[in-house]
Formats: sequence, C-alpha cells, structure tokens
Amino acid sequence: MSEGLRFYWYQGVDALLKGDEALAQDIWMSAMLECRVDDVQERTAELVEVLEDTAIESLQAGNWAGARKCYEMALEIDQSFENLILKKILFWQEIYTQHCENRGYEFKTDWFSGNIPIWNQVLKKFMGSPNLSFVEVGSWQGRATCWLLDNVLTDSSSTIICIDTFQGSVEHESMGLGEDVKSLESVFDYNIQRTGRADQVKKLVGFSQDWLRQLPLNSFDFYYVDGSHIASDVMEDVVLGWGLLKEEGIIIFDDYGWGAYQDQPTMHPKLAVDSFLEVFKDRVRVICKSYQVIVEKVV
Repeated sequence: MSEGLRFYWYQGVDALLKGDEALAQDIWMSAMLECRVDDVQERTAELVEVLEDTAIESLQAGNWAGARKCYEMALEIDQSFENLILKKILFWQEIYTQHCENRGYEFKTDWFSGNIPIWNQVLKKFMGSPNLSFVEVGSWQGRATCWLLDNVLTDSSSTIICIDTFQGSVEHESMGLGEDVKSLESVFDYNIQRTGRADQVKKLVGFSQDWLRQLPLNSFDFYYVDGSHIASDVMEDVVLGWGLLKEEGIIIFDDYGWGAYQDQPTMHPKLAVDSFLEVFKDRVRVICKSYQVIVEKVV
C-alpha cells in the first residue's frame, strides 16, 4: 500500500467513524486526484481494504455501528466487494427477516431476534450435529424453536421438546396481546410446519413443573428457560431442568434484564436466576450475563 496515501485513507476513515461522511469522501477524493489514472483501480482496492480491516477491528472492539458504516462504505466504493462473514454478522437482522418471509412464518411479535448473534456463537458447537436433544419451556409462537430448527437442529436425528400452556400469562394481557393468545397454539403449529422439520418437534401442552418431572435425566444438550416470569416458577423450572441436562449442556435464561416488575422481585426472573447462579456457582461456567443469562453445566 502506498505510504503516502495510507494517511489519507485512515484520515477519511476517522472522519467516517465520527459521523462526517461528507468529509471522509472529500479526503478520499482529494487523495485520488493525486493518483495517475492507471493507479486509480489499485488505490481504490487499497481504500476498500482499509475499510474492511477497520470494520473488523471496530467489531472486535464492540463498535457495531462503526463496523457497519465501514462495511457499507466499502460496498458503496466497490460494488463487487463482499466479506461473507462480516456481512452475516453485521446484517444478521435483515438476513433473518428475509429468511422468515421466505419461509412464510407468521410471527406477530419479536422478542427473540436480538439474541441471534450470541446464540450463533454459543450454539456453534451443536450446529448440524446428530442426536441432539433440546428442551424449551415457553414457546409462544415458535420463533426461537424455528430458529433452532433452521440453524442448529438441522440433522434429522436431532429433536426439541416444547413445553407451553399456550394460554399466555398476566403480562401478555397487560401488553394488549389477548387476541394473539387466543390463536397462540395454532400459530405455533403453523410455524413449526413451515420449517419442514415438524417430526423433530414434540409439543407438550401444560405446565412445565408437571412435564419436566416426566422427562429422562441426563438426556438433554440444551435447555431454554422462557416460561413464567414469576421468580418461584423460574426457580422450579431450573431446579427440575438441571438434572435433565448433560454435562457441558447449555442453559439459557431469558428476560434476566426485563424492564417490568423491577420493584417486585418475586415477579421477575432475576431473583431466581441470581439465586441459582450463587448456589450452583461451582457447577456452571457463566458464558453471558446480559439481557439473557447463558451458562454451561460443568459438573
């Protein structure tokens, strides 16, 4: 790369990351005007390479917006540019939305897609493996279930058990979702059929505290806890589910960072999850503690 121009490429990138796209364009254009016509293509490739490298560095530093700006600018400068890994990371939501449309899914709410980046990383070790056994407490319209079937449980020998009353809960009424609750089970069934993997799904209708007691011990690779948000229910779900999970199995608790009921701890999952983490701290490895809590069973 031309050392004389490197300064301009990075100066423009700095302006871009600070939100001044016009200044970035001016800097790069001024530098290009100093090039011979025969060198423009090579210099353009250098600029695109700098933008690509900066996108990766920004992503590693947690600057998602900056990484996306650099990627989009590289694509604007050179429409043939493509980094499939970066694209998948930065545009996961658009890709996922299009996938749902292509499948014909009928989701009326989306409380799941924000989890996809971390789920992709955490569940990578399972993807495509045979004979996996997953269990999910709380399925709603099947969005998480469908994602698992489409991305992780892709071998026909792998299965998932979905436990739900399909009657909703108190917070759904307060959110104005009463009409959605009436059609909940039929929408779930429809979406599962659209995956083409309905034979890999076992639906158990009823309360998790009843069904979990009937499942075989040490049999599951993954356990998703997303049912009742009442702390005592969450605690019962995790205690009953713990014995079902294999060593190195993954548990994901949803809604640890839920904004509702912050002043009523017994109505919120956090109290139960924190208690579990304290009691089982020598038997789990905490992978993520954010809006969701993700742990691996180590003993």
